[in-house]
Amino acid sequence: MSQSVIGIRFREASKIYHFAPPDHPIHVGDYVVVGTAHGNEMGRVITVPDEDSGVIPSGVRPIVRMADQDDRDRAISMREKGEAMVTRMRELILADDLEMYVVAFQVNLAGTEATCHFQAEAVVDFRSAMEMVESEFSMRVHMQQVGPRDRAKMIDGYDVCGLRLCCATWMTKFPKVGIRMAKDQQLALNPNKISGVCGRLFCCLTFEHPVYREMRGTLPKVGKRVSTPAGMGRVLKINILAQTVTLGLDNEEGRIEIPASE
Repeated sequence: MSQSVIGIRFREASKIYHFAPPDHPIHVGDYVVVGTAHGNEMGRVITVPDEDSGVIPSGVRPIVRMADQDDRDRAISMREKGEAMVTRMRELILADDLEMYVVAFQVNLAGTEATCHFQAEAVVDFRSAMEMVESEFSMRVHMQQVGPRDRAKMIDGYDVCGLRLCCATWMTKFPKVGIRMAKDQQLALNPNKISGVCGRLFCCLTFEHPVYREMRGTLPKVGKRVSTPAGMGRVLKINILAQTVTLGLDNEEGRIEIPASE
């Protein structure tokens, strides 16, 4: 039997969490209030079950209620409070000369608990700054360390392509990216040219890599001797996108570029 659960997302392109469906119709795009480990939060319905006869897995929390205008207004207010907490926390860590970067604060709907997402290269004693923020904003703060990619996802922005970051708009998981992918795509191995705003290799290298590998498979390897209409020669260079081969011919000086089909 299928499982009857509702998929909820708290932020754009974030992980989907599952909750038990209510006893009334619910649709993709609806906003709901659900209980989390840090109190009630408002989320957006992303998926609904295909049928009503599915089994609800054990341990799945129920939806508290459909979100009304008061919930939406309060969610906006808590988001603004989170931004104020970011500003204040940054002031405190600057005053304490702490080597960390405050990325974002997420505040629950009641304004009683918040999660501070921060980035740091080493262990940092942030207790004094955290306690000061807890006192000033009258709420409990949980500290959660994140990496450079998570930082870019939360802050959002635009990359060299001119578009919003993929991780902030639609990617829910970070792909595994290796330098081999850049080599296979014949890109200059300059970190500044193949890295995103997060400082890590472009995630889009993984999108294009299978196509490059397939196209590369139709071309001879560099160094291989081949026969052409102009005579025998050795492959000096290949252009994957253009599907051309640069050759050094045995009976001529210099080099020529010809279509791979020849």
